[in-house]
Amino acid sequence: MIKRYNLGFILTVMLFLLLGISTCSQAKVKGIPLPKSCTKGSVHMTDGLLGFGDCHPTSEGLESGFLIGDGWSMPTGTSHVTELDGYKVYPQYSGNYNAVMFFCQSTTAVKCTISTANYQIHTRTVNQLNTTKTISKTKPNFGGAANALENQPSASFCVALQNTNGTDDAYYVDPKEPYSCSDGVPLPVEAATCYINRGKDIQVHFGDIKRTDLTDSPEAPAAIYKEINIPITCTRDAGISLKMAILFTSLVGQYHTISTTATGVNIIPFYDGHFSQDSDNNQGESTVYQYGIHEKNVRFYLFRDPDVKVKDIPLGPFSASSVMILTED
Repeated sequence: MIKRYNLGFILTVMLFLLLGISTCSQAKVKGIPLPKSCTKGSVHMTDGLLGFGDCHPTSEGLESGFLIGDGWSMPTGTSHVTELDGYKVYPQYSGNYNAVMFFCQSTTAVKCTISTANYQIHTRTVNQLNTTKTISKTKPNFGGAANALENQPSASFCVALQNTNGTDDAYYVDPKEPYSCSDGVPLPVEAATCYINRGKDIQVHFGDIKRTDLTDSPEAPAAIYKEINIPITCTRDAGISLKMAILFTSLVGQYHTISTTATGVNIIPFYDGHFSQDSDNNQGESTVYQYGIHEKNVRFYLFRDPDVKVKDIPLGPFSASSVMILTED
């Protein structure tokens, strides 16, 4: 009578995204253009301390609306700009962005919006933003206005960001930033990321196997294995470069292996074109995962330790477990 055993293999899933240590740095969004000075008729605007500086809205103006009086001007460059303390949010897509100023002509103090604006200007400098890092931590500098404005009619303004890679034509805003256009598309408050197997454990079942069928090397032509495609789901355009590793629990010859509860029986994963060996760092190849569902092909080979005889392998069911880790480059 041929005796068999069942092997259930459960792979616990972990995801480590090494995004750095949070600090208390004074992160700001710089280079947002301002009028050169507050002209006559301005409402809820100020030239700053003792009348010097750029013309910017007061707290009341940002709350309820403001107006730059007739005849105002806005030069190019960084000599007349402001810094925004908000934008503790993430870009919708990784890529290049600039800031856009929307102007609403009016004779009274108003809160300008994109839909009511009469015209717009872009900033001079494009900044690269990544979906895994808040915009404020990137510390972009938009470099002031790209084009000068002279002798303009009274108006109000608001600010939004636009992706210049052509990914889409939306105008994005931080809803908590007072300068933001209220009808812009709100930026995400969470980073784009990726999930292995939708956050669930991966189970690999080998079924009934004769112990005499176990080879003493995973590279033998008759080696037993199970092949699975592991789903990796990424939110938005995560754009994350990740390396996959499956943690080993023992070393058999040159191979990093996962021990089972049966003496002499081991599992070794095969992915990214090779087995994990003692000579490498147990890391797979870097892969950039964008938005959507992707698959990672992995083979799990079952083999016998060459130092253990077939008759010494215990009969009956046994199991093994390990941890899969995705690490950001």
